Amino acid sequence: MEEYRHAACHCRKKIHSVKAQLELKLAKNAVDNKKTSIKYINGKSQCRSNISPLQDEDGHLTNRDMDRAEVLNAFFVSVLNTDDAKGVSAPELEDHDYENDQVPVNPEIVYYLLFQLNPYRSMGTDRINPKILKELSDVTTKPLDDF
Repeated sequence: MEEYRHAACHCRKKIHSVKAQLELKLAKNAVDNKKTSIKYINGKSQCRSNISPLQDEDGHLTNRDMDRAEVLNAFFVSVLNTDDAKGVSAPELEDHDYENDQVPVNPEIVYYLLFQLNPYRSMGTDRINPKILKELSDVTTKPLDDF
């Protein structure tokens, strides 16, 4: 069992180094060969469907994406239907009487939080690299002084 773990670890390291070499080679040749660089980037960012076939109300398996979406939509509508929820209500939001629906923002706190970002972490859902946010924290917080 120990040999298997060692071999698997060795394979993962080799694959990682080969991918790193490929990306380095693509980066060096990006100016001369833009097509392969863009093709590689688009291949990384493609959406892949990992949803297996679902069973609809009639018991048939669905293979098409639209059919799967309809099955999931019907399920979530039935689960999240508020007519069936007895005695359950959404919490009320507090009214703070802010002018023009603007929330007060402290630029020093925003600057501090941006400056504390780890530049080596991966991008979030906003697709902005933390290194860029950290480096531009002073520029980003300047417009907040106007509010």
